[in-house]
Amino acid sequence: MNRLLIVDDHILFREGLSSIINGWKNFQVVGTAADGQQAIEMAREYCPQMILMEIDLPGINGLDAARQILHELPETKIVLMTLSENKEFKDHALNSGAKGLILKDIPCENLRKHLQSILQG
Repeated sequence: MNRLLIVDDHILFREGLSSIINGWKNFQVVGTAADGQQAIEMAREYCPQMILMEIDLPGINGLDAARQILHELPETKIVLMTLSENKEFKDHALNSGAKGLILKDIPCENLRKHLQSILQG
């Protein structure tokens, strides 16, 4: 079972994404967080295999949270999420150690395939 943590400051997005992913075979959402600090604390507690995290978070942003999580839990695969198609975000995401950057308007089936690909490779 692939254990995921979802991090986004919008509760409707967290709950909706959680519901979708929990319906997929071999995926389980172990928790959701609303900001970077909560993400760090929950990553320590649950040790998920993957974290889906918004870049633009209150307090500690997703890029800084990703760096801290990967420093403590280097095996964790982090995929950052954004609404922006700005190329600079992709560069920053990959420099943070994240395995990828997805746009939040990605179709669900494409998201599932993308996450499976990252978990396998």
